[in-house]
Amino acid sequence: MGGTGWGGAPNEAARWNTFLNHFGLQFASSYNGVSGNIAISSTHPIFAGVDSLWQGNGQDVSDILPADPRNQILVSLSGHGLYAVYDSAIPVPPAVWLLGSGLVGLLGWRRVSKD
Repeated sequence: MGGTGWGGAPNEAARWNTFLNHFGLQFASSYNGVSGNIAISSTHPIFAGVDSLWQGNGQDVSDILPADPRNQILVSLSGHGLYAVYDSAIPVPPAVWLLGSGLVGLLGWRRVSKD
């Protein structure tokens, strides 16, 4: 979420980019002036059932690591990157999470009971 107006565009970008750069994304240091209902034609699951989003003068987002398939700009308008996403490279099914947490719990229990 860029363009909140807090501290101006350059300060917002500086604060957000510390975080976003870890995911190959970056906010511009100026507002883009894009306002209104923006048509969404992306097939990404995050936009399932969404045909438009309203926005008011945000900051462009850019992909600073284009070779990385996990980060991508999903919606652009007239050269302005509007909506981006970072997808985890390896989706982990819930059953694997349960197994992993169970094993960690058993290891922790074994360690405590040995002492």
